[in-house]
Amino acid sequence: MIRIRQAQQVERSGVSLTRLLPCVLPCVLTGVGAVAAAVAPRAPLADTVYTFDLASTSDLAGASSGSPSGFCAPGDSCPTDATYALGANVLPVTGALSIDTTTSQMTFDIVLGANATFTSSSSGSVTLDAGSSFVASSSTPNSSSIGVSVSSATKKGVTTDTVLPGTGTYTVLSTLILPSGTTQTQSQPILSGLDCSFTVGSTGTCGFVLGTPDTGATNILQINNGSPYDGVLSFNLNMTPVPLPASLWLMAGSMGGLVLLRRRSWCNA
Repeated sequence: MIRIRQAQQVERSGVSLTRLLPCVLPCVLTGVGAVAAAVAPRAPLADTVYTFDLASTSDLAGASSGSPSGFCAPGDSCPTDATYALGANVLPVTGALSIDTTTSQMTFDIVLGANATFTSSSSGSVTLDAGSSFVASSSTPNSSSIGVSVSSATKKGVTTDTVLPGTGTYTVLSTLILPSGTTQTQSQPILSGLDCSFTVGSTGTCGFVLGTPDTGATNILQINNGSPYDGVLSFNLNMTPVPLPASLWLMAGSMGGLVLLRRRSWCNA
């Protein structure tokens, strides 16, 4: 009789474990996977679009920068011999920038955050008003995204992407807000000197120049206040990553809750 009861107890234990195993094992494997993901080095994703907001320290650079901004008479060396110079000032800019490492394309929408006054010792001044914009995006009429070359390097689990100019020539749609008496006569300057770097999942920097001093160039930034002047504008951008929308985190949590609820209902059956 004792042996029969022991056999029945073993049988019950076996049935109980058999029923519990499908419920417990996925949870165990999920926990192990989460720990492994937390400690494993982060590798760059093969198909990723990185989107950044511009930090408050982003600016249109003045003479205190290695590549200042100015407006020059056509044919003059610009901005070295600028008729209108930004001086030592730097002017804040706002906006966003996105880099697609799969298609090797960069887009941005930059807006001047304050009036930028370019002064001259003999010709008064020229002001670009706050709200003047500079756009590179295939979704914007008369604009296009910028072709880039992206390279990645991972060291001690931290991945850094470097973004340099791609092949070809690219222009940026520039819409200047100008005071009465000054008009914009050319609006699609060439982008040059592109040099960006960012840590995957973290911050980055990006610099480039809009405009060219080349005489006879067709893709320039030009204004006219009685005489034409070609602009060369230098941007220094500090980038902060745009976080994943809260709705996506909420959706992921809801899906996980539904899976656990379904598993719990099945295990209690």
